[in-house]
Amino acid sequence: MSISKLAIAMVISIALFLSISSPLATADEKLIQQECHYARVPDVCAQCCDSDPRSKDADAVGIATIVLGCTSSHAVKLAANLSEIARKATNQTMKEAYLECSEYFSTANTNLSTAVDMVRKGEYNAAELVLGDLGEEYFEICSWMVSGPGRASEGETDFVSPGVSYQMNVFDSLGEAASRIIERL
Repeated sequence: MSISKLAIAMVISIALFLSISSPLATADEKLIQQECHYARVPDVCAQCCDSDPRSKDADAVGIATIVLGCTSSHAVKLAANLSEIARKATNQTMKEAYLECSEYFSTANTNLSTAVDMVRKGEYNAAELVLGDLGEEYFEICSWMVSGPGRASEGETDFVSPGVSYQMNVFDSLGEAASRIIERL
């Protein structure tokens, strides 16, 4: 008999906990949706925030730093991937282009860390300038790989794969989302 009372008490406790937790999660999700709403690709921004456990307690500044962190993470992966593509490239011109783009992403990672520090200090305009410069450099150095002659076709090894191309698009979308969030701080 005492086991069934214990089981009932546990079920009630769990149900009570879940009913209290749900509104909090909804409120956090509303802030994420609000902050990501103005991004060109809101779903990418929201996915980034949802993947970070800090988002449950984050304010708008926290959301901005989380999105900058996701952008930075993509920059690190892209720098490594493009360096590897450059290493395997047989065409010297393409090799140099991929190395230049890889270096861009390495530098972008450093600059994104700087932008995070600026946002945390309340230096929003300075952070926006860093992001604006990153966007301009991306389009000058790397964007042609996503839609231009650098995109891979079946069996080609000197070009970026669809996966790398996708990651570059995500990087661009996250950078734009971070910029939109920061401009509203």
